[in-house]
Amino acid sequence: LMILNDRFFDNGELRTRVPLWCVVAASNELPDTDELDALYDRFLLRRCVRRISAEAITSFLRMALDKEEESEEVGPISDDSGGTAASALLSAASSAELRARARDVEFPEALLRVVSELREYLAEEAEPPYIVSDRRLGKAVRLIR
Repeated sequence: LMILNDRFFDNGELRTRVPLWCVVAASNELPDTDELDALYDRFLLRRCVRRISAEAITSFLRMALDKEEESEEVGPISDDSGGTAASALLSAASSAELRARARDVEFPEALLRVVSELREYLAEEAEPPYIVSDRRLGKAVRLIR
C-alpha cells in the first residue's frame, strides 16, 4: 500500500521513491480480508472476466500455444535507457499533460449531485448493495472530469 499511497518502497533500511503513475493488476479471486479490501479499493477501474466456456476452450488453448511461439521472439520491455520492445499506448508525459488539462475542465454542481446520489443508491437500493469508499468516489469524479 505504501507504493500506491506514498510512492515509496522500503527495502530494509533503504527507502526508494517510485515514480508511479499507473498500476494494473490481475487476480483470480476477490479480496476476503480487510488488508486486501484496502488494496482492492485503490483500483478505480475494474474488469471482471468470466472463465472461458467449454465450447471455446480448445480455441483458447490453440491461441495460447501460438502466442508462446510469438512471445519467445519479443525482447525486454522498454526502459528508461530508450530501448523499445513494445510501445506504450499512453506515455507518462502524455498522462501528466492530460491530467493537467483536465484540471481546467469545469465540473458542474449538478453533476456532483448526480454522482453523490448514485453512491447513495448503490449503497442503499442496489441489489446487492455496493459501497463506494470516499477514496474511490474522489478518483471517480477525477476520471469523469
